[in-house]
Formats: sequence, structure tokens, C-alpha cells
Amino acid sequence: MKTRHKIIVLGIVVWALVTLISLFLTLRWGQSNPKVNVEIKGQTIVLDNENIQRLAAENEDLKISISNYQSEIADLKLKSDNLESKLENASGELQNAAGELEKAPVLEFRDLGFSIDGEDMGINRDKSFVYINGVPYYGEDFVRNLLPSNMTLTIKYDTIYAGKIVREKAKLFDMEVVKKTDYCGFHDTIKDTYGNIYGKSFFFDRQNTSITFNTQRGYSHLKCTAALINGSSQTGIIRIKGDHDEIIFTSPEITNMTEAFPIDIPINQASTITIEGIGDGSWNNVFITDAILYNQE
Repeated sequence: MKTRHKIIVLGIVVWALVTLISLFLTLRWGQSNPKVNVEIKGQTIVLDNENIQRLAAENEDLKISISNYQSEIADLKLKSDNLESKLENASGELQNAAGELEKAPVLEFRDLGFSIDGEDMGINRDKSFVYINGVPYYGEDFVRNLLPSNMTLTIKYDTIYAGKIVREKAKLFDMEVVKKTDYCGFHDTIKDTYGNIYGKSFFFDRQNTSITFNTQRGYSHLKCTAALINGSSQTGIIRIKGDHDEIIFTSPEITNMTEAFPIDIPINQASTITIEGIGDGSWNNVFITDAILYNQE
């Protein structure tokens, strides 16, 4: 910046000197063989016509040089302004980067092994555990060792799926009831022969009773839990039908020694699902609970 200022000041001084010389020469130009006395540092120098013409030519060259210098100075100023603008932008970006760096999570890795009931699971210890902002996170090996060996682990749709990839779900008991026989119905709570208590359930009191739900062709699978009601000495069977009374599932005989068991079956986008309590005697006493309709990929 100091060099640029010196150039500008020098240019102004030279320009003023040249202008004065030009004015003086113009006033004397009309004379034949003019002579000009110029005093420089106390000495008088006489300029004749030849000197004057040479100085006039040099004056024109000097004007051109000064004009060129002014153009270069203008270009340098423009470049300087551009550099200052880029510097300001870079400074802003640096401040933004520093702000983002402050937001970066604090990581604390640990090399941990994994043991279940005293048995070493032999996982890869390298960075198997990490605190992120103080919250503990476990490596995939931990999860896989907690799942059954035949259960897959899949990441899809921003969700970790263990086993089946289940999308849309709905409660069967929330579906419209198309028809229902007597001697069967909903219970808000119910207990099985092992004393386990369940929430909303559907109970078949007598043999050959049933309920039909409108499932709207919207689901590929049905899962539920089946058991015998507490205190019953009867036996029964659960049978599930799809469209056109197609039998899609029949359970084994359920007795008071049968533990509650899961039913998980494809229903092939059936428009209706009928669940029946059947058997040989008059009484049935089986029930289903936790009934969910879902779509599986």
C-alpha cells in the first residue's frame, strides 16, 4: 500500500511540472528561434529551439507514461479490492468452520469384550464401544450376539430390522367386524393357564364359534398369540380362514398344559379373515391376543 501511494504522489508532481513547462513553452512558441532561461538549483540554463522541441517530445512521452502508470495503478487497486473481498469471504468461511467444529460430537472409544453368563463371545474388541457426547453406543457384534443365530439384522428405511422387515401395521381388533357368532367375545384382560395376564383378547367360550374381520386386502401377514383361559379343563383348536373360506392355518389341540404360543402366518392380502374356535366337545375356552396385521417385504 505504501509503494502505491508513492507512485500516485510522484505522478501528481510530474504531471504538474510537465503542465507548467507545456504552458511556458506554449507562450514562447510563437517566437522565432526562441530562447528560454530556466533556473535550476541556483544555476541558469538557456534552452534554445532544439532543446524546447526535444523537451516537448519528451513531455508527450512522459504524458503517455504517466497515463500508463495511472492505468496500472487503477488495475492494481481493482485487484487489491478483489483480494480484500476474497479475504473477507475466507475469514467468514473460517469463522463458520470454527463454529461447526465446536458442534462436533465428543467421542470416547473403548476396546471392550463381551461375555454372556461367563461365556466369552469373542467379538472384535477394537473400538467396540463408544461414548458420543456421554451417551453409550455398542458395536454391531454386541447386538448380533444377543439375537438368535438365524435372525438377520438389516438397516433399511432409517430403521434397524431384526428378523423380518415389517412396514405397515394395524391391530386386528381395530378392524371392522363383519360377523360374529354367539358365545364368543372381547375381554379387556385375560389370564392363561400359566397365570400370564394379557390385554385385550378375543375369547371362544364354546366350540364352533367364530368372528370375521374386514382386513381390506391391505396386509400380507397376521400374527397373534393363542392360549387356553385360566382354570379351564377343556381343549380347543384355533382355525383361521381367508377369502372364500380358504383354511390358511389350523393350530394343534390346545390344553391346559399348553403354553401360550405365537401364530405368524401369511394371509395373502385377504379381504376378510375369519378366526374360529373349534373342537369335539361343547366348550372351547381358547383365546387369541396381541393380534397384529402387517406387511412384510
